Amino acid sequence: MIFEVAITSEQKGAIDTMAVSGEGLRLPANVGLIGCGRWTRSEHIPYLAKRPDVVSLRSLSAVLPHDQGRALAANLGIKTYYDRWEDMLASEPLDAVLISTPHAHHFEQVGSALQHGLH
Repeated sequence: MIFEVAITSEQKGAIDTMAVSGEGLRLPANVGLIGCGRWTRSEHIPYLAKRPDVVSLRSLSAVLPHDQGRALAANLGIKTYYDRWEDMLASEPLDAVLISTPHAHHFEQVGSALQHGLH
């Protein structure tokens, strides 16, 4: 199964693309967000929100105080907030994750997502 999302900035006049294919792929795909910085809030989430036929944003994990994280998730229309991304991967019925954290964290987070069978 391939689940690929290429997002570029609309403000710069670039083209947005979303390619989804694969045998047995259920749409909309349940996606969890790891990290929720400026780029994710300004680019990723607004774009993905335009495609509810393809993506369902199910959960969010970010480095925030719990009440602030829950409020952010609710404000973004995301059902569940986790203090720890590891708990999100273990608990949520996800098809994919969008990892938007500092690069130094990607190796561990991608490896864990793959171990959970996520894209």
